[in-house]
Amino acid sequence: MDNLAHHLRANRTEISSPPVQTEPHVHVDPNSTLFLWYILAIVALVLLGGVFSGLTLGLMGLDTVNLQVLAISGTPDERRQAPRVLKLVGRGRHTMLVVLLLEHGYSLGWAGMSASINKTPFLVGRILPQSICDRYGLAIGSSFAPLIKVLIVLMYPVAKPIGMVLDFVLGAHSDPVTYRKAELKTFVSLGVEDKLGEEELGLLGSVLEFSGKRVRDVMTAKEDMYALPSEKIVDEELVSEILKKGFSRIPVYETQSPGKFIGCLTLRRLVEYDPTDLLPASVLVAQVLPQCQPDLPLLEAMAYFQMGRSHLMLVTSSPGQDKGVLGLVTLEDVVEELIGKEIIDETDVYIDTHR
Repeated sequence: MDNLAHHLRANRTEISSPPVQTEPHVHVDPNSTLFLWYILAIVALVLLGGVFSGLTLGLMGLDTVNLQVLAISGTPDERRQAPRVLKLVGRGRHTMLVVLLLEHGYSLGWAGMSASINKTPFLVGRILPQSICDRYGLAIGSSFAPLIKVLIVLMYPVAKPIGMVLDFVLGAHSDPVTYRKAELKTFVSLGVEDKLGEEELGLLGSVLEFSGKRVRDVMTAKEDMYALPSEKIVDEELVSEILKKGFSRIPVYETQSPGKFIGCLTLRRLVEYDPTDLLPASVLVAQVLPQCQPDLPLLEAMAYFQMGRSHLMLVTSSPGQDKGVLGLVTLEDVVEELIGKEIIDETDVYIDTHR
């Protein structure tokens, strides 16, 4: 047994691992022209990769609606730059994204970054370009639009199918076309680039809220209305009282049926009237009093007033019937809500209709 073991040990075959194959190392003399060309090529590729990295962030961060606004109402430079970027974005966002990312990867890949210099390309190839393009995305994107169009054409066979797959999986890119009114009001109130004043911001906020308001929000309640019974004699004392109150139109109701309004007594009619005639208010009624329901939108009330038929409407829960009168709304009430301020003249008696 000892001889057999000795024989096996003496005749065993040593198994060794194959020699490691290493990539051939090309030595370039630092003093040669070739070394200079290598350095210039690496710098150019890193810078080019940085450009595509910045354009990826800058162009993809621009929405179509904002570009359309800038193309119409921006500064002269923005009106020139926005249409170029709009045409570029119209070719497909995902396709453009694929082109930019591929070119960015190619550029940095060919740069041959080593472990000893990888921090510098990261700074120059990503951080700085993206910071610059985030701030000046429109101007830079407009300047590089011709180059990107050429690259899209050259890489179309690869980029377009990938872009179509992304559109199918993720859905085509859709811009936020509109803001809700509440969001837009908040956006305006946070401040805009042209530094709108407090008065302008207040007016914009009131206009944005206006379409959601109803007649009941601004009407004068029935108990606060100034109205005359139909049998009330219009004498000199009553005329003087009406003039002091400053009303240009006074509703007139049936004496025996307070819920039935027969019309409106206008200030113009009183100017032509001789108080010594001692006529009842029903005789002097010169205008029919239109009626509306309390949930009528203020936009519709404004449209009615603009027709010039009346500057005053009776608010009732039962239009056409002698009951259900809730109050009164005037053109002045609607305009005040639109501008967000009370219109007070020297004869007005202030009544808070927002209680």
